Amino acid sequence: MTKRDTAGSLDGQVASAGSSVGEEKARRHVQSVNIGWNLLKVLTDSSAPMSLKQLSQGSGLSPSQAHLYLTSLQMVGVVKQDGDTGRYDLGPYALELGLAAIRRIDILTIARPIMSDLRDATKESVFLTVWGNRGPALIYRLDGTAASSRTLRVGYVLSLSTSATGRVWAAHLPESETHTVLQQEWEADPSAQMSDEAWRTALAECRREGMAGRVSDEGFAVLCAPVFDHEDTIRAAISVTGPQNRVDLSPQGDLASALRSATQQFSHQLGRPDQDI
Repeated sequence: MTKRDTAGSLDGQVASAGSSVGEEKARRHVQSVNIGWNLLKVLTDSSAPMSLKQLSQGSGLSPSQAHLYLTSLQMVGVVKQDGDTGRYDLGPYALELGLAAIRRIDILTIARPIMSDLRDATKESVFLTVWGNRGPALIYRLDGTAASSRTLRVGYVLSLSTSATGRVWAAHLPESETHTVLQQEWEADPSAQMSDEAWRTALAECRREGMAGRVSDEGFAVLCAPVFDHEDTIRAAISVTGPQNRVDLSPQGDLASALRSATQQFSHQLGRPDQDI
């Protein structure tokens, strides 16, 4: 082997060793990020500040390891420590990150794939409403794969008192926001008016069941459930509708289960902690 060949071989070995060292450093950095994220998730899932021991147990780290990572996270403002109790909590930058994510939320972008999956699972039409100045307004719809002749156009405002969608909104909005709309509806159609006791009972049932079901005068059944945001405020409602002979309005039925799963997924993406709706 010539000197040139020997030099080339050594250079290759050095380059290979350097590459291995670089890859190992990269792996360690990724591992450190994963460990730090795991600590943050333990803290996020807690409803109160946590001690070092609790964080250590929850993350599977030794107290000394957990303290090392928590110190680094404190330096960038993601975690803070109470000077009196020594407990750790999410820091100011964690709040900034959360608010930045919330500001980027686009309801329709989140809704489309969820509603598409729900339509495919149920074969029925799926509607999305938001609250407008005259009541719940339809902003997006997907027609069912099964034959159906119901045609509500985007922009249509549903009745607060006589529709399942309206009941869901009335059950979860402050009364101060729905009172005027409700009174205007009842003045325009006295036959739809209910006693105060009956109305409150209907809304309480909607909250208890997590959804509302109604059959329209045209024979279409509608099952509707709310979508909540990170502040547990209703932001939208999803309804499934189809002919009465195909749509099961039971809160314990398969359709209700699919709808509940869809709205829980939607709510989770709006920042609401996982919980039953």
